[in-house]
Amino acid sequence: MAPCLVVVLVRISCKTQDARPQKEEIKRILNMHGSKMVGCITEVRPGWSKKRPKLMKAIKRAKRLGATLVVITTNRIVRPSKRRYYENRMCLPLKKDFERIMQWAEGVPIATAYDPDSSPEKEKRLETKRGIKYASKKLPRGSTCKERKAFHFEQVIKLRAEEGYSFKKIALLTEIPCTTCYRWWAAFHFEKIR
Repeated sequence: MAPCLVVVLVRISCKTQDARPQKEEIKRILNMHGSKMVGCITEVRPGWSKKRPKLMKAIKRAKRLGATLVVITTNRIVRPSKRRYYENRMCLPLKKDFERIMQWAEGVPIATAYDPDSSPEKEKRLETKRGIKYASKKLPRGSTCKERKAFHFEQVIKLRAEEGYSFKKIALLTEIPCTTCYRWWAAFHFEKIR
């Protein structure tokens, strides 16, 4: 990719996923190529969805700025239809799926940070590797209970109080056992009452 102005689209399928690993990886790749990021839009929606307001916003911004729209992998911008995807998660999008995106793009160049011809299996491996790489920055394995609590306590309270997440969902996000999340929440409320 030659140096250029770039609008980044980061798509995650649901709110429980973390968009930061995608953003960091795209920034790293753009810096290597000398491209300038002029906008970053996060979309929380399945890739096969026919209503993509954030994608449309990213396309309009890229068009207005004369920039290229960049996503990390092809599956972040286009997926096969919902039915085909649930029948086989490793199937490729059809020509009509790409044509729909190109029609929406109205001539705005679209690029991927990784090889656009990667197989679904390879894209899945890259996503897993990116997630593991990002997770390793959070807290080293083998940390003591006190270190884990100091690191995650505020996050657990915020996810429960402000976002209204269930303890099960918080446990999935933080990798803290569900019962521990519950105990921290109860202790927080007990301290608040005292």
